Amino acid sequence: MTLNKPTETERKHIHILTLRFQNVLVISVADQQRIRQAMTETPVAFFATLTSHIVHAGQNQIIAFDRVVTNVGNAYNPHVGAFTAPASGIYVFSVSLLSYPGHTTHYQLM
Repeated sequence: MTLNKPTETERKHIHILTLRFQNVLVISVADQQRIRQAMTETPVAFFATLTSHIVHAGQNQIIAFDRVVTNVGNAYNPHVGAFTAPASGIYVFSVSLLSYPGHTTHYQLM
């Protein structure tokens, strides 16, 4: 069996195939699942405030923040004052609550 030397055109094709092979990205199955999950998830974020002061709210009262500035993903319901997580995961909440000087107050974020 005799091997012929590749022609100039064949050498170019071999070079291109080699370059394409070198640029192959190998991704693990776990990474593929994380990428697929990130591509299908909808971002969730909300920012809401009160339009009026609450005086004598009483114990275990729900405070519905009625002025919704941002509600990406519609996970916050201002009518009930509740956030419903659309998917399991880690969520971060930040709250600023104030009271009148000289008054004792207790807050619980649930």
